[in-house]
Amino acid sequence: YFSIAKINFFLFLILSIIILGVGAALALLKIGGQGLPTILTNFLRFSLGSKIYIWKEKGTPITIFKKVEIKKEVKKEELPLKIAEKSQLKKIRNEIEMKTK
Repeated sequence: YFSIAKINFFLFLILSIIILGVGAALALLKIGGQGLPTILTNFLRFSLGSKIYIWKEKGTPITIFKKVEIKKEVKKEELPLKIAEKSQLKKIRNEIEMKTK
């Protein structure tokens, strides 16, 4: 690398600037909160790694089942709850209203 400086100084200068730029980018550049070395390693792992294509997966064939009807139980009609005529609710309500006033 340094012998290029003796032969062609202009080429040495251009290569030095490129190497300096790449080094600064590797050290300082962050994309999406991740450093450039992390992004490059993730890119290489993805590109060179094996891939799973889910849409090409051969699964079990589709089967159709007949719908089974569920018999509903017949419920006897229950009478609504009866409130006793001598209920204490009216008495308690009146007492509460009198205390709050």
